[in-house]
Order: sequence, then C-alpha cells, then structure tokens
Amino acid sequence: MKNLRRAATALMVMPLAIAGLVASSGAASASATGSAGNEATASVVVGPGQRGHTCSGYTYADSTHTRYWQTCAWVDLGHVFFTVEFGNSSSFDWNPWLTYEDYYSSGTAMTCVDGHEDAFLVAAHSTRGTAPQHCWIPRARGAYASIGKVWYNSSQTSAVEQHSPTLQVL
Repeated sequence: MKNLRRAATALMVMPLAIAGLVASSGAASASATGSAGNEATASVVVGPGQRGHTCSGYTYADSTHTRYWQTCAWVDLGHVFFTVEFGNSSSFDWNPWLTYEDYYSSGTAMTCVDGHEDAFLVAAHSTRGTAPQHCWIPRARGAYASIGKVWYNSSQTSAVEQHSPTLQVL
C-alpha cells in the first residue's frame, strides 16, 4: 500500500516538476551591457524560419535633437547582422566622422573586420544605415547584441557607444 502511495505521489509531482523546468527555461541572457553595466535579457526571441530585429534607443548627436542614431541587431533566414542607423531631421547634411559596428555573441564581445565606415553622409531630412554586409555572421542559435560606436567629428577623443537589447536566435 505504501509503494502504491509513493508511486501515485511521484506521478502527481512529476508533471509539476516538468512544468517548472519548462517555465523557468526562458530566453537565455547575455552579458551585453549598456553604459549602466546591467545584464540584459533577450528582448526579442526569433524562432527557426523567422526574421526579427531589436534596436537601442536613440542617442542624439546635438542639443537640438535633429541628428540621432541607434544600433540594431537583425536576423534573417541565413544571417545575423549588426548595423548603426542614423537620422537627420536638420536642413544640413551630417557627416559622422567614423562609425564602428561590432557585436556580442552570447556575452562575448566580437569585432567585425569590415565593420567600420568613415565620412558617412546622412543627407538633410533623411535616414541612412550602415551596410549589413559590413558586420554579419551566418545564422546560428545564440544570444546577440549590436555594439555601435560613433565619432561625430575628428576632434573627439573617444566614441559615443551604444548596445542594442539582446536578440535571441533559436
């Protein structure tokens, strides 16, 4: 009788244990940290055969908020790629001096060999992004985040840096 009770208890507890494991196995987190140093969890989860992206908030390059940019992580059916997207609502062309696109892969900072552009022109009243083919990898499961670095002019001693939220690719 005790063995029957133990077996029945085990059978009742097992589905609860499995449900707990499934519920707690959410998207992986990456150590893609922003300027505050907080660990980010996946903000966008992209399943097999799907496309998606996630972008940071805007950083303004001037006090009038007419020149701005953000960094984005994208996934399509074959690639994961990383870009810097610019906007210019002023009446004058904007030439950010230097732009770098890099990325985090499961918490490790990675460098894109071709992920830089200089003398980048953003025409007045327009938007423009860096070329996706400058910073990409073959699609693979993992947690990714874009790292964007922009120097507004040649007299800047260091870049302004942003990180996108985490993109979880399944």
